[in-house]
Amino acid sequence: MLIRFIFWSLVFYFIFKVIKYVARYFSEEKSLDADNEAKIKTSHDNNGSGYKINKEDIIDAEFEDLENNKKKQSH
Repeated sequence: MLIRFIFWSLVFYFIFKVIKYVARYFSEEKSLDADNEAKIKTSHDNNGSGYKINKEDIIDAEFEDLENNKKKQSH
């Protein structure tokens, strides 16, 4: 009796998993179409540029070559 209960529980579990997967697959297709339309619309609104970069977001950085530093320290 317990084995049948476990078996049917697993069967229903996998059936619901498949139903959720199929439902999610079809809902993602619709949302992807809507997202693509929105991206195309915004890219045309920004004259082809999809990025908005503010000057305060840009930082200056100094880089050092690690190989040169290792050679100087070893000599």
